[in-house]
Amino acid sequence: MLTAIELENFKAFGERCRIEFAPITLIFGENSAGKSSIFQS
Repeated sequence: MLTAIELENFKAFGERCRIEFAPITLIFGENSAGKSSIFQS
């Protein structure tokens, strides 16, 4: 199971960013905030 992801210099994510996932995780935000980038990475 995927528990976390780290992104750096990928689309909307410039600085290093670590996103931790729980068994149920909701990803929401404004347009162009990087929601789709999380899945594309």
